[in-house]
Amino acid sequence: MDGPPGNDCCAICHGHFNIACQANCSHWFCGDCIMLVWHHGSVLQPCKCPLCRRQITLLVPGEASLRERNDPNVAEVLGKIERYNHLFGGNTSSLVQPDPHQKATAKTRTEL
Repeated sequence: MDGPPGNDCCAICHGHFNIACQANCSHWFCGDCIMLVWHHGSVLQPCKCPLCRRQITLLVPGEASLRERNDPNVAEVLGKIERYNHLFGGNTSSLVQPDPHQKATAKTRTEL
């Protein structure tokens, strides 16, 4: 799927998707919203999905978000998502689960 269902909304802000991204559990969120959830907890661990509570190890931006990456605000959020994926073993090109035996590199909040 290239984007969230048209009749759906972000489970965090309950608004229309802004820079939509899909988690490895298949739920969709605004990019900024899911980054706020992550920063609310420990930035040294992946956040849990607000809907199903699975650990989010991969966030995949929707195609519409990627097409708008020249917009500075979109680019900033996509950069945060890329760093998140780098920390927790995911990448933005697939929804394949990373090896659970791999350890993520710990970084301080200022490096993120």
